[in-house]
Amino acid sequence: DPALHRAYTGAGNGVVLGTLSFLREKRKPVVLRCPIIPGINDTAGHFEAIRKLKEEFPNIRQTEIMAYHSLGKKKWKETGLPYTLEALPDTPPEKKREWERLAGIR
Repeated sequence: DPALHRAYTGAGNGVVLGTLSFLREKRKPVVLRCPIIPGINDTAGHFEAIRKLKEEFPNIRQTEIMAYHSLGKKKWKETGLPYTLEALPDTPPEKKREWERLAGIR
């Protein structure tokens, strides 16, 4: 979702899709790493989009679901920037396995 991507990263997803297209043309293998944040992009539509990317880009050799975890909280505090996910608990392993299934990984 370009709007969601822009809201959380400051840029649309056009650069990412352009890079995937370039790498497909060059026949370079890709590992697609997908951070999943509960309540933000853990939707059926997002997992469907991951599956479609794998179909559209046959050079995607592996897809990884990167479940939210709180290990980066300390780094955020060091930057002085507000950490908006402070109250979000780490993702349980069974939830990650469910997301992998929804994304067509398992």
